[in-house]
Amino acid sequence: MTGKIITITGGPRTGKSTLVKLLSERLGAKAFLEGEEKDFPSRVIEDIKTGNRTFELILWFRNKEVDDYLKALEIKKSGGIAILDAFWATNDVYVDEWVSDEFEKDVLNNLAKTDYELLPWPDLVISLYSDKNKIREFATAGGREFELNDNFLQKQVDLNNTHENYFRKLNKPNIKFINRSELDYLNEKDFDDLVVEIKKKLDI
Repeated sequence: MTGKIITITGGPRTGKSTLVKLLSERLGAKAFLEGEEKDFPSRVIEDIKTGNRTFELILWFRNKEVDDYLKALEIKKSGGIAILDAFWATNDVYVDEWVSDEFEKDVLNNLAKTDYELLPWPDLVISLYSDKNKIREFATAGGREFELNDNFLQKQVDLNNTHENYFRKLNKPNIKFINRSELDYLNEKDFDDLVVEIKKKLDI
């Protein structure tokens, strides 16, 4: 079988990690997860909570995402399937939303341009988006205490909208959009239908 890479993208708390876990089990794929609060360095947690040092925050996540993607490429090369819940292409969204310093923005945008030039596009991108109520529901269940603050939650909603618009304008192949406010893939039928569609798209 020809190897495949699937990336699950979307704004914060749209259910990316849950979908990666479910799909990896069903497809026998290797899952790459962004992680939860306990998995991040304390300085990164501080950056997220305070909104300070956005340059280093975006750079830290970009480095992790590229490292995971390079590992996923090796799995694809060996004929396996890799599924990731964090995707290097999303960094553009965070740069536009969070970085105000023009020099820092230029540095990060040039780095993103290099990533686009050097890294191959995934075989399938699933882009999740959601409304505020669903984001709040996922944040409550997600275990990251800092995400329950109302101001932080509104930032998540804004990021969700920006993320969806960004990926719709990319003009890249094989992007599937899913409204998480209307689809529950913990429901067996919904998930089975999604798996059938994914297999058809990837010819697996």
